[in-house]
Amino acid sequence: LGAALSLEQAGFTNVEIYERDASACCRREGYGLTLTYNPKGPLAKMGLLEQVAQCDCPSRSHYMFSPDGSILGYYGNAFLPNRGKGQRGNLRVPRQVLRQMMLHRVQSAAVHWGKRLSTFSESSNDKIQVEFDDGTIVENVDLLIGADGIRSQVLQSLVGADDKNDTGLQHLNIMIILGIADFCHAHLDERGFYTLDGMHRLFTMPYEGSQIQSTTKRRIMWQLSFRFENEEEAKRLSTAGPNILREEVLKRCSGWHQPVTDMVMATPLQTIWGT
Repeated sequence: LGAALSLEQAGFTNVEIYERDASACCRREGYGLTLTYNPKGPLAKMGLLEQVAQCDCPSRSHYMFSPDGSILGYYGNAFLPNRGKGQRGNLRVPRQVLRQMMLHRVQSAAVHWGKRLSTFSESSNDKIQVEFDDGTIVENVDLLIGADGIRSQVLQSLVGADDKNDTGLQHLNIMIILGIADFCHAHLDERGFYTLDGMHRLFTMPYEGSQIQSTTKRRIMWQLSFRFENEEEAKRLSTAGPNILREEVLKRCSGWHQPVTDMVMATPLQTIWGT
């Protein structure tokens, strides 16, 4: 979507967007984004900066704790002179909120939903033919941009059929489990925290809403990362479902300071996922 917006603004016409999602609403909320407030940056160039700023979910301080709640450190605007409520810093918005803004901003670009790339080929006249898994074929394409993630089908097609698994991706021996909760606590009120024990890192951040936005639901996001060397076991755990994932977090964070347990228990299961 960002590429389509930029191409439109550069004067390109006949821009087409092919989304593998069935609709704009079918994707899970996903990670919260931390973006830079830069009047000369990409958000400003796409005409989205102030709209994103209106949805900002500020985080003014961050604490680092040991599992027993001892303070290891802290930082943030709240500790600086003349900084506080209403001061501009980084912008934090849910990924889907930014996506909806971009969808409403594109003008001439047509969005085609439920399209998963199968393959593409280049012709002798420097045009590209694109084929999707539903049999749809698009011909005479001038430029194909593969914004389809780290497991890109475009990349695999470029690498070649014999090397489809040789895309440079390696398991990093790290497992991540995250969730989004409508949960209130002093440690989470326009601030976040890290809890570290040498083997695990629990990270929290504001996800939606603020003290200023009194009509907006306030939610937080948490993420637990830990070493997990067995790739097959990591894949099994990531697909085991939210109940198993939540139990894994509770087991690994057993006995940790509050509000860790209450926060995890208050997290709706549909927002918990792992990778």
